[in-house]
Amino acid sequence: MDKLEIVRCLRLANDLWAIEGANLYSIRAHSLSADAISDSPLSIGEILSLPPGSIKGVGRETLAMVTALQEGGMQALLQRLHVNIPLSCAELLRLPGIGPKTAHALVHQFGIHCAEELNRALQNGSLQGVPGIGSKRLARLRRDLRVFLDRKHSIPIALAWPLGIQLVELVSQIQGVSRASLTGSLRRSVVAVPEIEVIAALDNAGPLTEWAAQFTLQKKTSKDPVCREDLSKNSTDPISGQSGFNVLLPVHGDDIPVHIHTVTEADYARRLMETTGDQTHQAVISGLLMQQNIEWNRDSLQVNSEEEIYALLGLPYFPPEVREDNGLLCTPSRLIQPSDIMGDLHVHSTWSDGSLSISEIAQMAEELGYEYIAVTDHSQSLTIANGLTPERLRQQREEIAEVQKHTPVRILHGSEVDILADGRLDLPDDTLFELDLVIASVHSAMHQTKEEMTERILRAIEHPAVHIIGHLTGRILGRRSGYDLDLNRIVEAAFTHGVMLELNANPNRLDIFEQPLRTVKAKGMLVPINTDTHHRGEFQNINYGVRMAQRGWLYQENVLNALPYTDLIEALHRPRQSP
Repeated sequence: MDKLEIVRCLRLANDLWAIEGANLYSIRAHSLSADAISDSPLSIGEILSLPPGSIKGVGRETLAMVTALQEGGMQALLQRLHVNIPLSCAELLRLPGIGPKTAHALVHQFGIHCAEELNRALQNGSLQGVPGIGSKRLARLRRDLRVFLDRKHSIPIALAWPLGIQLVELVSQIQGVSRASLTGSLRRSVVAVPEIEVIAALDNAGPLTEWAAQFTLQKKTSKDPVCREDLSKNSTDPISGQSGFNVLLPVHGDDIPVHIHTVTEADYARRLMETTGDQTHQAVISGLLMQQNIEWNRDSLQVNSEEEIYALLGLPYFPPEVREDNGLLCTPSRLIQPSDIMGDLHVHSTWSDGSLSISEIAQMAEELGYEYIAVTDHSQSLTIANGLTPERLRQQREEIAEVQKHTPVRILHGSEVDILADGRLDLPDDTLFELDLVIASVHSAMHQTKEEMTERILRAIEHPAVHIIGHLTGRILGRRSGYDLDLNRIVEAAFTHGVMLELNANPNRLDIFEQPLRTVKAKGMLVPINTDTHHRGEFQNINYGVRMAQRGWLYQENVLNALPYTDLIEALHRPRQSP
């Protein structure tokens, strides 16, 4: 069990423990322990070899939980925490507005253990008297449940991508496999996929067949983990008629569907391209080949790489992210790349709800080769995130000035300021105008009508201190749909007032997304790609953001934080149109 899976299991167990009624202090401590393990550059073996407390937040109890998890799986960990409810109960906490107390009541008073059971209870009217769920909340819950259940059987990219990469590495090492890759919609960086697809070139199918046949997977039981059975099965690929394998990967108590396309080495490049692009892209490519009397089959099209196929058509290589819709209209060589990013403009520190000090943030930025970094902690009304008052912001500015003396990275002092329910900003104007960067975001009153939410954001856009609107639609992939907004009015207002719309690179958000990005690009507006980092490992989420930017056809010149520092400052200080 690798570190990623151990951290996931610790967080899952902590959610179940919270539902069982553990005190908030202990839940918070265990959450911070999981964060500390995730943030540590050490492997699990190295962490376990250290004395308790060597890593802040990772004490004797945490090390014992990790050991229990490694030796006995989730069953042993849950027994250690005295958790006696099904793993599926944790998904109740993924529904907006349901916290541990409400989930506890649903589980222990109503016998509801998953979203489907909650939906049935809502439909038959048996859900009465649940703490925290009144009549208005019931109406919202019905809507949220529809969204959740519609997306439950899709896999968000935050989970699918790392699993897919691990799976490719595993399959590549199997004897008889000459090369392997992600393919399908996940390779195009679609934000939620029905399954993880991998393609493998074989010169000997035996070892892969044996691996798939022996793949053991957990059953969904009331406790989980130790009860296993063989669920892998052979399938026939509907496109090529060749064999493939369907397997289910046990993750977080769910079975993640995986399809492995198996092909010969000679047909690998053709099939990789065929299984990657959407139907529109593939139809165009096939049609262009037909014009040259080349048929789309393994006999007529013998190539070693996708680049060779594009070259046959006189086209440059198009990365997977643009192999949809009219992606052939963009210029692939100009698409934004991770190496173009020169800084991150949305980072949280220990001053609010981040886990890194300002000094550590500057150090990370230097290690990443950035020219600049922006510290943008939450504002005062977001008390759950330890939001900063004007006085604390002034104190923070002093610390930034001191850290700046010891780093070549330019540190911008900013704030992620809450847009209050009526559109006012959460800090006084004199404080806002002292900041280098103001990101205005919604974190409360998320159930307003389309007109209310649109007017609220428009009022923030019109404020002359605001540079960026953060995570515009508020969506959380697989959990919460975005706000109902008039995006056309918001984009027009942002264009008029010189305000930028953030592409939040957190893989659970990726907000804004393809179509708005293309609209913004067409109007000549700059887009900041920000990680919204709270923990060390989240700086790497910039790669998710860049892939989404590519899906939106953004070039280097369209991205705010691809500018060098002097140009960035000029862009942030362009004259604004007053409201």
